Amino acid sequence: MGRRTADFRDPDSRGRIGPPTRLGPLETGRSAGMADPSAELDRMADNDFTVTQQPDGTFHVEIRGPSGTTDHIVTIPDGLVTDLGWQGGDAELVRASFEFLLDREPASSILSRFRLDVIGRYFPDYQQEMRRLAGA
Repeated sequence: MGRRTADFRDPDSRGRIGPPTRLGPLETGRSAGMADPSAELDRMADNDFTVTQQPDGTFHVEIRGPSGTTDHIVTIPDGLVTDLGWQGGDAELVRASFEFLLDREPASSILSRFRLDVIGRYFPDYQQEMRRLAGA
C-alpha cells in the first residue's frame, strides 16, 4: 500500500492553488526568531520565578506563569562568572540569565537542565548582555 500524504495546498492571492506561503517576520508583525504570538502570554512580564541554590551547587529555578509551572536545574560552569565580569552573587547571575531567556522565549521552551554557558549557543548576544548588566 502506498504512502499517503496530506494535501496542504492553499489558494494564493490570485486564486491559484499551490503550497502554503510562509510569512516573513515583517508580514506577521513579529521579529525574526520570535515564537508564535500565542506564546507571547508566557513572556517575562507574565511570569514569576524563584531561584534556589541546592546543596550540590546547582540552582533550582521554578517559573510560574499563565500556562503553568516549569522547573529547571541550572549549573554555572567554572570560569563563567569571571568571563562575564559578573560581580553579583551566583543566584543573581542565574536570575539575570532567566530574565534574559524569558524576554526571548516562553518558559515551556527553556531546557529543564542545562549549564548557563549553553544559552550562548541559542542566543549569541547572551554573554554580551550579561557583561553589560555586570558593568564589565
